[in-house]
Parts: sequence; C-alpha cells; structure tokens
Amino acid sequence: MRGDGHFARSQMVSDDFPDKCRDPRVQDVWGLSSGGIGSCSARMISLGQLERRWGGLSFPGLLRYYAMLHALVYVLQLVRPDISELLEFDRAKILAGEVWRMVTFLFASSGSVGPGVMGMLAMVFLVMIAFMMSTALEDAWGVFKATLFYACGILGLMVGNFLVPGVMPGSGFLLYGAAFFAFATLF
Repeated sequence: MRGDGHFARSQMVSDDFPDKCRDPRVQDVWGLSSGGIGSCSARMISLGQLERRWGGLSFPGLLRYYAMLHALVYVLQLVRPDISELLEFDRAKILAGEVWRMVTFLFASSGSVGPGVMGMLAMVFLVMIAFMMSTALEDAWGVFKATLFYACGILGLMVGNFLVPGVMPGSGFLLYGAAFFAFATLF
C-alpha cells in the first residue's frame, strides 16, 4: 500500500487478485463503482492460477520450433514451389475438409522471403532473431506465460484469417512481429 492509503498497481496484479478486488480501496484506485467492470462479481482467474492448473502444457522453446518449421518449409518451397498452394489459408477449402490449412498457413509465407542467397540469409537471420527473442521472453516471463502468449497469437491469426475476407499473405510472420514488440517493451 502506498503512503496515501491506496494500493499500487503492482500490488493489485497478483495471484490473489480476486481477494484484493473485493477491497473497496482497490476499486477507488481504478475509479470503478461496485457492479461495474472492476467489481469482481464473477471469479477472476489470474495467470498464476492458470499456470498452477495448466502449467504442464507449457512448451519450452515454442517460438524456436516455430522458426525451425518456417525454415524447413522455406527449403521445401525452394525445392518445390507449388507446395505453397497446398499450405495457404483458404476458407472455402477448409470448410470443404482440408483442415490442415488451419495450421499450415502459418508457414506458407516462407517463400515470400525470396529465393537465392539473400533469401536464405534473411531466413537464417530470422531464425537467429527468433531464437534470441524466444530465450529472452521465456527468461523474463517464464515458459508458461510465453507459451500462452504465442498460443493466443496463433489462435488470433486463425480467427483473423477466418473473419477477414480474402487472403492475408504473410500472416504467419505476424507472430514474429508480436514477439518482437513484446521483446522490445521488455529490453
């Protein structure tokens, strides 16, 4: 608690947040009245509680494996350029039964890096930067929270591709962008 009788924001966001949000002083800090958004009429679940319950599902190095799969698909597209048509997101084909496109669209944009020496060099740097960001984010947040961040990003890309008409080329690279901005805010 600060000297003026209010809770600091860092004290409010903790594993026992549902107990603290019943305290009227906490609602005063946020400026919310009872029954509003901050009233905690429903039980709130913190990330700590999620981690205790689902921590076994955390995936150490998820962004590293994602980058390695991107590099593998890049090599496959160099050998066989027509494979990208099988991987890209197509709502009509997914609804017709080609459900693998729900995942493979994340890697279909690998060929957009470009063929040749410069494309290979760009892919090598992309993988190296992804490794660096993955390690740093997992060290700062923990493996579970980093996995949750990437999983929410992947789920958001899937939903976004379903909602936006047409094709969003290169949407698989947006996960790297989100990880980069998270990395940039921390370091």
